[in-house]
Amino acid sequence: MVATTQDNPLQQLMRRIGYSVGLEDLVSRISVLAEHYAETGSLSYAGFEELVVKRFGRKKEAVEHFCNLYRSLGFVFLSGRVLHPLPNLEVLSILRRWFEGNDGAFAEAVKLVLTHAILEADGEIFLNALGARFSSQKFKDLLEECIFAKRTQIAKVVRSKPLQQKIFEIIDVKTFGKGKAEGSSATETSPYRFARRSTGLSKDSRRSTSLSGGDLQTRIVITDRYLHHVPKNRASWALDLGYIADGALTPRGNALLSAVDKLKLRRPEGCYVFWPYDSDLALLRIDPRDVAPTVARSWDVLTALATCVYGTTLSDSKDLDKSTIETLRKIYVMYRQGSRGHGSIRHQVPLFVAAPSLVGVTVGEGRDLIDIERLIQRESTRTYRRMNRVIIRGTEGGLQFPEET
Repeated sequence: MVATTQDNPLQQLMRRIGYSVGLEDLVSRISVLAEHYAETGSLSYAGFEELVVKRFGRKKEAVEHFCNLYRSLGFVFLSGRVLHPLPNLEVLSILRRWFEGNDGAFAEAVKLVLTHAILEADGEIFLNALGARFSSQKFKDLLEECIFAKRTQIAKVVRSKPLQQKIFEIIDVKTFGKGKAEGSSATETSPYRFARRSTGLSKDSRRSTSLSGGDLQTRIVITDRYLHHVPKNRASWALDLGYIADGALTPRGNALLSAVDKLKLRRPEGCYVFWPYDSDLALLRIDPRDVAPTVARSWDVLTALATCVYGTTLSDSKDLDKSTIETLRKIYVMYRQGSRGHGSIRHQVPLFVAAPSLVGVTVGEGRDLIDIERLIQRESTRTYRRMNRVIIRGTEGGLQFPEET
């Protein structure tokens, strides 16, 4: 059993984090959280609050803001006053215990898992900021191209005009509070219960305020306040992750962009567009082939990071099957042992925990990596199976292992 969250599938159409609290010192804080969970095997609101106050140096009032941010990155989920570990925290708990006594290998594992989490949750903001070398003006240009590219494709595949409008509002960047763009409409926060317009309707805004459907010609507004804060936040992530130094891309940063190019996320005009995975698009009844030539899977992102950023060799040798299955079995055992309260009912390890854990172990130990899907397919043809794929509703499934005799 592992906690998952069910967000509105439409929100997946723009990979963007909307929270501002807790963005700084992300690598060190996630490492502290992972070490805490690996050591205790449990999470509590009181324990997390203590981390926020004593280890992160923030006030108690910030606890729920941290929970919101870490939920978007796939680490924790707060329900009432109950805190649940999410898949990425389970992965780092496994890797912390796997690399016990090897802090260097664990530090690299944190950066790998966190990069993967950032790309999945905030990929279009982070990548366009990185591609712009964190220049506010260049970032603005790339982000406008990204938004327009998504609007254009959505207009082709979504026929319902009201749904187009709803999706356009999700894709567009919204900035709340101070720093509104000149002539902004009444969609931002207001001291009144119902928003009031403070400026007159210009010719352009009259054309774009119809709620009957999306309008490709609606001006894309990215405020100065957004451009002032967001590139700085993402630059701090890139610095902590080792992708920039002294204001320039490091070899690792160039390798990350090579990984992204391998995934075909960069468009000819230069912006980065990262559509939801096939399974997420299916929930929206959108054929992946209608929006992009290829839509990466989570496994594709992991292997691109491993091969391009960390120099791992991706092999298809059947000679690696036995050792890889043994690694996956050990990951399953550690997954069961990792939760003090739920270990006894964890009868399989979900693929969204097993796959990142396998890549983290492989990278940390400098081993060759094989495609987990091909391994599962090969194993399914054997008379005696060393592992089985099982159905876990709403996911790609999990792995189950026979009892050792």
